[in-house]
Amino acid sequence: GAMRSLLLLACAAIRGTVGYQCATDIYYNSLHASGKKGLALDDTTFRSCSSRIPWVWPNTWEPVTSLRLFKAWSSEWSPAAREIAWGNLAAFVSANNVKILVGTQITCSSAEDDKDWDWTKQLLNLVSPSQVMGVAIGNELDILADKVAVDDTITDTCVTGLWQGGSFWSTFQQRVDELDTMGFGDVPVTTVFTGAALGGTPFIDVPTASVSTFLKAASQKYGKRFAFSFNFYPYFDPNFKLDSGTTDQCMQALTSAACFTGSCQVPASVSLARGKIQQVSGNANSLFWVGETGWSSPKAHSLDTQMQWCPEWSSTDVFEKYYRDFLDWDIDAGGASAPDHVFYFDVRDSFQYGVAEKFGLIETCMSAKCKIRSANYTAPYNDMFTQEAQSMPWYNWAWLGLGCVVLAALLLTCVVVRVRKGREFRSLQLGSSSGGAAIGAGGGRARAGGG
Repeated sequence: GAMRSLLLLACAAIRGTVGYQCATDIYYNSLHASGKKGLALDDTTFRSCSSRIPWVWPNTWEPVTSLRLFKAWSSEWSPAAREIAWGNLAAFVSANNVKILVGTQITCSSAEDDKDWDWTKQLLNLVSPSQVMGVAIGNELDILADKVAVDDTITDTCVTGLWQGGSFWSTFQQRVDELDTMGFGDVPVTTVFTGAALGGTPFIDVPTASVSTFLKAASQKYGKRFAFSFNFYPYFDPNFKLDSGTTDQCMQALTSAACFTGSCQVPASVSLARGKIQQVSGNANSLFWVGETGWSSPKAHSLDTQMQWCPEWSSTDVFEKYYRDFLDWDIDAGGASAPDHVFYFDVRDSFQYGVAEKFGLIETCMSAKCKIRSANYTAPYNDMFTQEAQSMPWYNWAWLGLGCVVLAALLLTCVVVRVRKGREFRSLQLGSSSGGAAIGAGGGRARAGGG
């Protein structure tokens, strides 16, 4: 019974590390620059269904090679689930040869930040430095002041202290020093700003967001190890307006917002950012990442621009187009201005500051289907186990079968050896009970054979 249980657990472990794939009847054949594109892992997936991280890009058969993780854990999440989530993530990373960009927070609570950093270090110790593409210390701090009105823990005094008081820069350096002592000294470091940070010379530099000052200091101290990172979201850009003379149409805005070619907003922002980065670092080849980009459907509750009145803006058709064009985006076509890596936001629908957002390529943890699918599509499976099993292509089943066969053979070998040893032991006991005649006969036969 114990051996049978061990065999089943081992086979389940082999199968479980492969990952998840949502079902759909819509597939895209092209994923340009796949090695430079990754998925942002939303909080919902990480805390609630870490065993269901997609191993392939939704609506494709292309493997996911990188993940952006926003935090190692949260005080608001179940402590009991932390070790499970970390174990699942580490297994996924190893089984699928994935690299992770690990985030750690900088907020107005140094105590919570220190707790978060401790969890980050624990998580990093579960993977090797070669599996970590970078560590992001702080996210979108350039718009932290905008959160004062919606988050009681954020105050004007705190925001000014982080920037003008130097606490952000000081904490950033401390975190990097600790990474070095942990053996991650060659891992790139970054902090991720929004596209709004580009609105200065070369970046914004105000008391509540001294981005230029920070980037100059970080670039000078860490050189090529420092990555310039920005999030670009045309979806939330307040500069996009409704079509002239209408109250609910936005076709003109969509022509430059929901695309990735020519003068479309994301490629244009990337080119602009690259030029500004060079002004700061003096290096045309500084490490440059796009931390997030994505589109929401249905409408994100946090959308407060004129586009909230345009149904087409958050439609399923535009959501599908944005994702399809992202996959097809030939990043390297941008030449010298091309970013080194970009992340798509995100795996599943999630919440930001308690507000529902629908950027996910999959709706919920229990969804068998991809969000992008035909209206009347029915998944060939419904329950979690069947879904995960059928998502694996034949070669993963081959590895599964081989692994189980090898393990079964090893267990069978152990059983045979134990049986044989038991028989030999019983034979010796019988021989001892028959007296010296048996021993003498054996010795005599030996001598006779030798003479």
